[in-house]
Amino acid sequence: MKGASLRWALLAALLTFAGCATDPVGTGPAAERNTFGRAAAVDAGTGYLLAKGQSAPEKATVSIQRTVDLKRAGMLVVASGGDYYRNQLRRLNVFERVITEGELAREPQTGPTLKIAVFTVPRDGGEYLTLTVHDTREPYEAFRADVLMPRSVFDRSDQQVRYPLFNSLMDWLRANGATVTPESRLPVAIVENLGTGLFPCAISTAKKCSAQVMSVDGDTVSQDRNSVEILPGEHTLILSCTFHSTFGRRGVFISTMAYRATFAPGGSYRLQMRRVKDSCEVGLFDDATNKYVGELVRASGP
Repeated sequence: MKGASLRWALLAALLTFAGCATDPVGTGPAAERNTFGRAAAVDAGTGYLLAKGQSAPEKATVSIQRTVDLKRAGMLVVASGGDYYRNQLRRLNVFERVITEGELAREPQTGPTLKIAVFTVPRDGGEYLTLTVHDTREPYEAFRADVLMPRSVFDRSDQQVRYPLFNSLMDWLRANGATVTPESRLPVAIVENLGTGLFPCAISTAKKCSAQVMSVDGDTVSQDRNSVEILPGEHTLILSCTFHSTFGRRGVFISTMAYRATFAPGGSYRLQMRRVKDSCEVGLFDDATNKYVGELVRASGP
């Protein structure tokens, strides 16, 4: 967990309400007035999620808020149901790690667990979006908040229904000793993006490669960027390596690789390519340690 007084070993989030598209990993609050399933940065001035033009946060109705010892080591929280809630929890910068329920199944963990669930509840002729927190050490809910959703799905924006839930969640986390750190106060890690330029990947000049960062946590990265800024912590990057051959087996052959890696604050990373038969591979290289970093999650190619 961020901060000297809070050290959480691992965090995952159990989310049962599906999200939509996700936002790029950036360093500022959402610029749009209405977004749908786009995680946003915490406002540095207020410490909350704000809609465009807001000066004070909207909050949910909180019905349960028990005291939980968040300073205990070994806290595990699990997330499923879409990337939005996982990414929004990450952007609160409270937790050292946020993973999905699927990732937890592949990486079994032991120890105390917090489970954060978001789901819809029909009540009193309306529909509510509800966020709950369960501490598996206890038989009851530790936190519950609700927001009455507008009848029209087109009015159910992040700003209308999701920001208030997360703002109230942040109040509860702070009351239990957590520190929410706005992204503008975090030193980002830099990944050098080689872009579409061609580089020799064999002795023959007829065989060249290019490598790109395609996405971060499911968010597309613009291919004209020379570098990609990434918040500290664990992220999944999709990397693309393109092999261009004008001799022998001619053509353009594309391979993609998904890497899960933990990025250090202020770290410097770059893509390293190598030719493999009639294709190429790309990995993440840490300039500080002179070593490759990250775990290859999956790969596809010719």
